[in-house]
Amino acid sequence: MRRQKIVDKRMKGIILIILAAFSCACMNAFIKGASGIPLGEKVFYRNIMLFVVSLIMIAKNKSSLFGHKGNRIALIGRGAFGTIGILLGYYALSHMLLPNETVLSDLNVFFIIIFSFIFLKEKVNIIQIIAIVIAFIGILFIVHPGGSVPIIPAIVTIISAALSGGAYTIIRGLRAKESPETIVFFLALVSLAFTVPSMMFNYVTPNFHQMLCLLGAGCGIAGFEVCGTIAYKYAAGKEISIFGYTEVLFAAIISLAVWGELPQVIAYIGYALIIVGAIIVFLYDRSLYRKKKTT
Repeated sequence: MRRQKIVDKRMKGIILIILAAFSCACMNAFIKGASGIPLGEKVFYRNIMLFVVSLIMIAKNKSSLFGHKGNRIALIGRGAFGTIGILLGYYALSHMLLPNETVLSDLNVFFIIIFSFIFLKEKVNIIQIIAIVIAFIGILFIVHPGGSVPIIPAIVTIISAALSGGAYTIIRGLRAKESPETIVFFLALVSLAFTVPSMMFNYVTPNFHQMLCLLGAGCGIAGFEVCGTIAYKYAAGKEISIFGYTEVLFAAIISLAVWGELPQVIAYIGYALIIVGAIIVFLYDRSLYRKKKTT
């Protein structure tokens, strides 16, 4: 009976992670659809919803709004890394196919390993190194001379993934000290501090189509945060996080359905290599997690 309850909880977590991935793919599609809107304005509309959702979660869970004083520099740094990463990612989205941008953004998992080794002094073993090498070989199948993927936006996406990896590395240092909703609140707060001044000088009044896309993006990020947060209450991240890669599948389906676009055949080899690398990391982390639970 107890084992059945654990399995049921894990299944709920998996379903919620897949819903979070779908929400994220929809958010990026809506952002891509809001062409003609400046980057700062797109990020503003995305994160104003995140701001509201984080406040609701803080009120519901009675969490600290501004966190502990000693953690605020790290919270602001995480917000800055995240915001710049989002800005760069949205730039890339306007110049790339949705699934290409999505899979390159997912390289953040490997940057987390690299940055955790450099800054958190965590050990890196041969399995993780192999996974990183496989993933970065995968990039060459997606981004290569003469291919359909523009080089500059692809490089910008990889930089965005590195910044996202940096942000998540900071979160790893904060996880035991601050609530998830406080960390999300700081991302939204720092993002608004970045984008509101830019909108004073470069604001475009959205038309009906653009406003629908921006509202859709806001709902997408809200769905992503809510589903993701609840999912990890049902199961540990090391047990279910790999299902977040279904976002690549959703992105490809949306890209085909909305824009009639699919990546080059050779790019799928790159997709497979990056996802294989992620699966290796996932299985390694899960084995460590389960060993730790049994000791």
